[in-house]
Amino acid sequence: KDLSRELQNLVGVNGEVKKSDEERVAFILSELNEALGTEYSMTDGVVQKYQELKKSIDDVIQSKTANALLEANNALYVEAIQAENQALQDLVLSEKDYQAQKEVSEQKILEWSDSVAELRQRMIDGAGEMTTSELMALNSQINNLERKINEEKALLGEKETAYNESAANYADYSNTIMTYEEAQTAALSGNYDRAVELLRKKSGNFDQYADDVDQ
Repeated sequence: KDLSRELQNLVGVNGEVKKSDEERVAFILSELNEALGTEYSMTDGVVQKYQELKKSIDDVIQSKTANALLEANNALYVEAIQAENQALQDLVLSEKDYQAQKEVSEQKILEWSDSVAELRQRMIDGAGEMTTSELMALNSQINNLERKINEEKALLGEKETAYNESAANYADYSNTIMTYEEAQTAALSGNYDRAVELLRKKSGNFDQYADDVDQ
């Protein structure tokens, strides 16, 4: 990749080369031809088929980048395949648990809320007739019901959180598998740009492979 960059700095858009740079460009062409299995040459200070050469270099770089990214993501892909089925089972169970709890909790909260409203109305209606101890007793009942409502909401929230985490976990494994296999298919068909695009979005490990790709 360094030789490719140097070549681009030394060669004009149409392949023209300064006299002072011809020796270095000839060396670079020799190295690249050996690496790429090509036979590009320079004639009268002009690199022949220069744009074609640039594309060949870019294709090789993208190929190495795609393969490095596939290697970087392979462990995650294997892990996702092994864990996906269990993640799906966990998702199904957590959804059932959440839906069952939701049905129970919503009914309890509705009943307790109605009771609270009824007790408050009794306090309002009997404000001038009830003793302080009677009002305090009603208020205590209200506080107890409101505590139960809050506890039930908290319990339902825990079930919902567990369900959301299971859903996210399963989605992550499924996305890892889908992305890797799509990128692998793209690379095998020679569409390295697409493979790199997919894996760069997914991979957090690309940087550690950058040196290998750049060589």
